[in-house]
Amino acid sequence: MVKREGPVWQPISRPRGFSLIEVLVVLAIISITLAGISVSFFQSDGRKIDEQVSQLSEVFQTVSDRASLLNRLHRIHLSARGIQVDEFFRGQWRDNLSGPLQSRPWRDGVSFVDPPITLVVESTGLFSSAAFRLQYGQQQSRVSTNAFGEVYVAAAP
Repeated sequence: MVKREGPVWQPISRPRGFSLIEVLVVLAIISITLAGISVSFFQSDGRKIDEQVSQLSEVFQTVSDRASLLNRLHRIHLSARGIQVDEFFRGQWRDNLSGPLQSRPWRDGVSFVDPPITLVVESTGLFSSAAFRLQYGQQQSRVSTNAFGEVYVAAAP
């Protein structure tokens, strides 16, 4: 019997570069990462409007609570300049409320698209209903309120 020394097959030189499998795995990882980034980037417009609507909902709830606790009429003005709350006190409208009810502009580039509107909040805390549009970048959303001050958002056509 003949005994062989060393391996039968030996490569002439070391392999250079990457295998096809390695290249495909790297491309798959890169494409998944880019897809996730692009989805979150394009949804940021909707997120800005949702944040503004959330703030608007908090203001509505605060006004409703204040109107029912103090037994006073309130008005909420929505315009391109922002949100302004007035209170009917001793026969006249006061607009210099402080804290969460002070006048404020729309946040982070969100704009009010429609003509100015005024919501009346009764002394019971009930609202007059309204519908308006908010815009951030190219995305517009239709916002509506009901008698309880609840805020609903739908994508504008």
